[in-house]
Amino acid sequence: MVNKFEKKENNSKIKQITIFTFITLFIMGISIYYILIPAIADYLKQEEVNMISINQIIEKEKIYSELSEEVDRVYMENDKVIEAFNQVFSVNDFLEFCDQYFHESTLRKIDLDTFSGDYIIYQFHTTMSVNNPKKFYRFLEALSGYKNIVQIDYPIKMVGDRGFIKISFKIKVYRLDENRERAINKFDDEM
Repeated sequence: MVNKFEKKENNSKIKQITIFTFITLFIMGISIYYILIPAIADYLKQEEVNMISINQIIEKEKIYSELSEEVDRVYMENDKVIEAFNQVFSVNDFLEFCDQYFHESTLRKIDLDTFSGDYIIYQFHTTMSVNNPKKFYRFLEALSGYKNIVQIDYPIKMVGDRGFIKISFKIKVYRLDENRERAINKFDDEM
């Protein structure tokens, strides 16, 4: 038989264990509430920020891809023009080109080369002789396919002289300013 004293002692130990368990659970609950829940909340906020960042990166990559494709398309469509901007201008080559359309052609440099932003601009006064005005118009059409970017400035003066038409006008030749020294030196060597 179990005596009453031992029963009380067992009940007392059970109560102590129960109280200890409740206190432990209470402390763990408070720890969870003050430590774990804020950590989880911070984690969820950070996860949301990461998702927003990932979506922004994906959107920017999409925009970059579209712009890259557009730039590639523009380069492909304008390859000839871009190549023409990169060509060094040669007076001799231009005069040979003019000789296909005119009896006589001369170029005279107007002033020093100018630098406009990313471009070198060569300026010339041009005088040409032709016996048929159609050749001048063919020259103008062919000029769009020339290896350099050449702009004809107005006014264009046409004067009849002994069966020929003397044509005079100013031209500007544009080139990208990648290497000013090389372009200027090559041009100056030819003049």
